[in-house]
Amino acid sequence: MVSETAIVAEVPEAEPVLRLTSRGGAAEGAAGMPVHVTLLYPFAESARLDARRLREVENVVGAFPAFEVEFAETAWFETRDRAVLWLKPRPPEPFVAITEALVRAFPEHPPYAGAFDSIVPHLTVAAATSRAELRQIERAVLEHLPLVARIPAAQLYEHRPEGWRLRAAFPLHDPTRSELLA
Repeated sequence: MVSETAIVAEVPEAEPVLRLTSRGGAAEGAAGMPVHVTLLYPFAESARLDARRLREVENVVGAFPAFEVEFAETAWFETRDRAVLWLKPRPPEPFVAITEALVRAFPEHPPYAGAFDSIVPHLTVAAATSRAELRQIERAVLEHLPLVARIPAAQLYEHRPEGWRLRAAFPLHDPTRSELLA
C-alpha cells in the first residue's frame, strides 16, 4: 500500500482557537493531523523514506533558525465549489524559505504537486461550500487573534488508513540551545 506524506510546521498555540470552531470541516481526511502550516505536500511516498532521505530532510530544515510567527488576520481561498478560511502568518518568509529549500533538495516534489504558481503559507481554519457558511467561524476566530507561536521544528506526517501519523520531527536551528551547549 502506497502512503502519502507531508512536511508541516505544527502550531499547537492555535489549537485552542480552532477547537472553538470544531475546525468546521477543515480538511477532509485530516484525522490525526494537528494544526499546522504546510511546508511541502505531497512529499515522498512513505516506502521511499529511508534513513538517508530522512537525514536529507533534517539537514535542510536544520539549516533554518527557529522563529516566532504571529497570526493576526484571516484570509480566503475560493474555487467554484469550495471556500477555505485561513490565518495569515506574519512573517510568511520563514515558511517560504524552508519550502523553497525543500523543493531545491527534492525537486521531484513541488508544493501541492505544482498546482499553484506561488507559495502561500497558511494555517487552515475551515472549509465549506461557500464563504457565507464560514462567516460565523471567522468571527469566533477573530475574537482570539492575534496569536503568537514559536516554530521550533518541522514534522513529517504519513497518511495511513486510520489517518495521519507523525513519522519524524526535524528541529530547526536554535541558537540559544547551541549557546547552552558551548
